[in-house]
Amino acid sequence: MRIGERITVVDFFGNQLDRRVVETDEEYVFVCNEAEWNASRSEKREPTCIGFRLEYVVSASTLSRHPHCTKSRASVSSA
Repeated sequence: MRIGERITVVDFFGNQLDRRVVETDEEYVFVCNEAEWNASRSEKREPTCIGFRLEYVVSASTLSRHPHCTKSRASVSSA
């Protein structure tokens, strides 16, 4: 996944959320919503973000690069 890429993640309640990638590491993707992404860009600051484990990513154009993100629908357990 690339910074700025639009992805879909599943929250604790099973809702699918469209978000922008802020940062990634081996276990997590850090995301923000579109409004925060645009505000941070115009204000020249880092976006406020939240982390999701990679298995909660259900849609991303570069999903195949991450072996942990192969599920079509993540199981929702304690996040």
